[in-house]
Amino acid sequence: MKIRDDAGAWVDEEFETLDLGDPRRDRRAKELVKRFASRPTASIPGACEDWAETMAAYRFLGNERIDWRDMMQPHWDRTTARMGRLPVVLCIADTTELKFNGQDIEGAGPLSYEAQVGMYLHATYAVTPDREPLGVINSWMFAREPRDSNGRRGGVKETVRWIESYEIVAEQAGSLPDTRLVYVADREGDIAALMQRAQELGEPADWLIRSQHNRALKDEEKLWDKVHASHALGHISFVLPGRSGQKAREVKQELRSQRITLPGRAGITLTCIEAYEVEESGTNLAALDALNIARTTPIKVRQNKYLNNIIEQDHRAIKRIVRPMMGFKDFRCARIILSGIEVMHMIRKGQLNNGGGLERLQSSSIRWSYKHSYRLGIFSTLHPYRDTTGRRAAARGPAPGVARA
Repeated sequence: MKIRDDAGAWVDEEFETLDLGDPRRDRRAKELVKRFASRPTASIPGACEDWAETMAAYRFLGNERIDWRDMMQPHWDRTTARMGRLPVVLCIADTTELKFNGQDIEGAGPLSYEAQVGMYLHATYAVTPDREPLGVINSWMFAREPRDSNGRRGGVKETVRWIESYEIVAEQAGSLPDTRLVYVADREGDIAALMQRAQELGEPADWLIRSQHNRALKDEEKLWDKVHASHALGHISFVLPGRSGQKAREVKQELRSQRITLPGRAGITLTCIEAYEVEESGTNLAALDALNIARTTPIKVRQNKYLNNIIEQDHRAIKRIVRPMMGFKDFRCARIILSGIEVMHMIRKGQLNNGGGLERLQSSSIRWSYKHSYRLGIFSTLHPYRDTTGRRAAARGPAPGVARA
């Protein structure tokens, strides 16, 4: 297998100052990087030329004398040099799951689903405002600990990785006085401790975090409502790229901005920016007006940008039960189980108070719950049959505190 010349030239330049304590290790490291760069989507055996080179790669990766930080140091230095030549650099932080399902990996832990096994990689990636990549600034690898009997997870709080990544960007800003660094994070980075830490450091690097929490303000105001009530500063237009099931389309947004001080002893002061999509043509409203002419009850447009958050909260109970199950095997099983979960939560929220709906749903739940409740543990107060073997236990009488249907 011939290594591409462009990949080889890039590796030699990027890792020119590599020092792993032995020239042979340095050469092996560069050769492996060239192999992986020429076939980035291949496995280790697929990227290597033969079995001898594959075994050499595994020996190198398993060498405890080689620290991954020493391997990354030349790249970090090159990235810093490239950042210093630009006026503005975006430092994008995010977390990636590395799944190792079906493999016996020492030190691995559960992922977003407890049944999945792997680890997390939290990296900060430097790019230009024109999306030109500059390199990785830092990375933080960790594995979650399993939950205990109380459902609690030990170990270091995962919010620390966001604070640590901003601290590293802030340290970089001190060595690059002519470059403006902007720390960018998704909704997972909406952490008050991160904002407070940035304020304590004097905010040497700007930060831009996507809002996840509609935080409470003074006088019973909410953050999102207050920003949305302010006047629009202007408009922006761009083309949203197409994705699965959706075509590319042009988007027009209104921009609003508000200076906010969050309540609390820290007194965090920040600028909240809202980009709200608006319809420029008005075709949807015209279509609704035409439909409402023939309707007794008109259709009204409810513009609530954050309604989806309410829906997500309402389905949290279902997700909490379904996720450990690794999904469903057939539609019939999914229909039965999901309808039972919905019935329980509708009863809890008092949504079954009309037309005898509660009685009908209770009797319907009783008919199937003796088969499925021992699997989920959600009908312990409704069904009269507690036989976990799946047989009706009518001879035993009704369950305590529940009348026979």
